[in-house]
Order: sequence, then structure tokens, then C-alpha cells
Amino acid sequence: QFLGAATLDGERPDVAATYGAQFNRAGFGLTTSALAPGEYNVVTYVWCHRTGQWQDARTTHVIVQR
Repeated sequence: QFLGAATLDGERPDVAATYGAQFNRAGFGLTTSALAPGEYNVVTYVWCHRTGQWQDARTTHVIVQR
């Protein structure tokens, strides 16, 4: 089930502290009401504008409570 496109450019001072100030806006997020209470594996896909291809994916286990 597609949940939506993430909002990009979120502040990540922790990333900036490790990799440099140019990476402070490396965060992303998504708010959705599309999931009923339960456990899910949410997959985040990375789109590369340079290659025009999906480059990577990461899975995160989440628990939705209401």
C-alpha cells in the first residue's frame, strides 16, 4: 500500500554534527492516516535524480496505535 511521498529537507543536527553542516537538511518524514492499528513493515525507497532510478530501500518495523 502506497502511503505517499515524504516531505524532504527536515533538519538533522545529529547528522550535521557527524558529517558536516551541509548535511543538516538530510531529514525526511511522512504523516499518514491510511494505516489501521497493527504492526507493519514500512519500506522507504530512495529515488536518485542523477540516474533517474530507484537506488535503495530500507525497511522499518512500526506499530500503529490509536
